[in-house]
Amino acid sequence: MKNLIYLLAFSAVVFFPSCQKDSETSPAALEIQTPADFQNDDLNAVTDRSNCVQSITIPANSVDALADAIANICTGGTITLAAGLHTENAGIVIGKRVTIKGQNGAVLKIQANYLVDFSEAIDVALHFKYATNSRLENIEIQPTTAIGGTAVLLENSGGTTIHKCKFDDFQWSILVEKSPGVKITNNVIEASTAWQTGVIPEADGIVVINGHGAQVRGNEVSGALFGIWPCDKDGKCQDNYTHHNYIGIILCKVPDNSFVLPSGQATGATFPCTHWTVTNNNSEHNFDAGYIVIDGANNNKLINNNASNNGTYDIEMVGDSYRFGFLTPFTYNNMVQAGSFQNITIKDCGQNNTVHGGVKVNTGVDPCY
Repeated sequence: MKNLIYLLAFSAVVFFPSCQKDSETSPAALEIQTPADFQNDDLNAVTDRSNCVQSITIPANSVDALADAIANICTGGTITLAAGLHTENAGIVIGKRVTIKGQNGAVLKIQANYLVDFSEAIDVALHFKYATNSRLENIEIQPTTAIGGTAVLLENSGGTTIHKCKFDDFQWSILVEKSPGVKITNNVIEASTAWQTGVIPEADGIVVINGHGAQVRGNEVSGALFGIWPCDKDGKCQDNYTHHNYIGIILCKVPDNSFVLPSGQATGATFPCTHWTVTNNNSEHNFDAGYIVIDGANNNKLINNNASNNGTYDIEMVGDSYRFGFLTPFTYNNMVQAGSFQNITIKDCGQNNTVHGGVKVNTGVDPCY
């Protein structure tokens, strides 16, 4: 309980910088891809060199070899990291469809600086940009310093899959921007916990900023401020395990100008979390709630989710609130079905939400805020 009180006080000071109040200047209009945009996955690809190759295997103990391989691989080609350590001293932009996979035991240490001032552009280790239908698989990714910046940014890279990777000590492990239909599956994320001591303002696991129809399945996320943060529409969040975060899974809206992309353009979610299906997850031992539905999130279904030993509630649907230092509007038309987990606590302060089963919190005794 002392830890919870400290973290609540700490969050009041930093005001959850990723959920900062929208600035007066709106970002440029988002050029969001639709699912049709990534059917032709070579549409935005970098033109191949005439001497490109289809397959490259990088031996262990390589230094800056992945960047060279990206430059020489054909669109649609495969780069394999051999078992062992690989080091990249600068982030890499991946501008074409490619598969990057590791043999068992492949570790990639790659440079990406963390942020303290969120008005600065994020520094990205692996930046998939116009790299639709790419794949990143079976690699442990570590920063070259104690705290990493952004491990992976998917930007205009719809249909991309991140599968069975491990992320250690990054401020943001996976960010999804203007990339519909991505699949983030069976990864293990151990976020930097430096936000707990104030060294960095925040660290999050998986953030779907703009990504219609995202699938976030089978991941384990720990140590983050927000473990999994879905925004946009029609996604699926299932079979994930979130634990020892501040909030396990937060159905919310990334406010405008929360992230400055490497291009210098500021971005935030166009839509709050809408029409997501959140099912068969387990969220436990989080400092605050296991699941929070907040900031206008609507028409979502939370079905058969387990939760236990969370600092406040297992599931909370929030009304108008200033808990992050600015107004987040009420949630509405969401449905919670406890299913097999009738002991979970559920607090509903939104409008026209539906709750089936569970232990309902009496808001007359425990008021909404």
